[in-house]
Amino acid sequence: MPRVAGAVVIRWLRPAKASSGSAGIGSTATNSTSAPSPAPDASPPRPTGSGVAQAVRSKGLDLARVVAAALDELDDVGLDAISLRGVARRLDVQAPALYWYVSNKRALLEQTATELWRTPIRAVTVTDGDAIPPWPELIGEYMRRLRASLLSRRDGARAASSAVIVDDALLREIEPTLARFSAQGIAPDQLVDLFQTAQHATVGFCINEQHRTTEPVDVAERAKRLADTPHVAAMGELVVGDADARFARMTDLIIAAGHATLDGDASAQRASS
Repeated sequence: MPRVAGAVVIRWLRPAKASSGSAGIGSTATNSTSAPSPAPDASPPRPTGSGVAQAVRSKGLDLARVVAAALDELDDVGLDAISLRGVARRLDVQAPALYWYVSNKRALLEQTATELWRTPIRAVTVTDGDAIPPWPELIGEYMRRLRASLLSRRDGARAASSAVIVDDALLREIEPTLARFSAQGIAPDQLVDLFQTAQHATVGFCINEQHRTTEPVDVAERAKRLADTPHVAAMGELVVGDADARFARMTDLIIAAGHATLDGDASAQRASS
């Protein structure tokens, strides 16, 4: 069952078990004896055998179901052990049936990662008729939604950090938001720097948070060991203590840095004009 840390639901945070039959992101191993693994850059043709096609039709498969099954498989076995064969077993089909939707394991993981990004991205997109919130509110909301999404799945932060978004329709949804910020005088490079800093900080924080949850640090015992260095001992709670409080401080720091950068750039522009 999931447990709640502050307002964030953290699910399935036990460490992944090593598997000799599968590898991490980039591997194309399917652990399937019914079809050879595709080469890393190869995209095998969609299977045309009547048995595979019949299985796809009879099971009502589509990409959304495949991705949902992959996320559930991620919860059960972890990123290092996930495989096409395991996802296919969960859907009650043979691994070749998945090639109708994903060309190899990397493609499967990219679709899975895209799903983890979907909610936080949509949380900060606006339509042409919407009023856009101030950028500090948008950055803070993006970081909080991204953290919640990554922690909702076992190894979610690692999975999202190692793949790219492959849904062009999702990326197009960002366009009105970018256009509105541009109209407010925030240059594209400034906006990219702001969101990438927030994004990388959040992903890194969540990778550490998921690891710490599976291998927690005894802060009190650590403080006793370091009693002869009181300043170092006092840092323990700040470094590995309440994750919600630490994340809030990091969010505030990034927003403050964004203010300093944008205000400084605006002052420099006025001075040069």
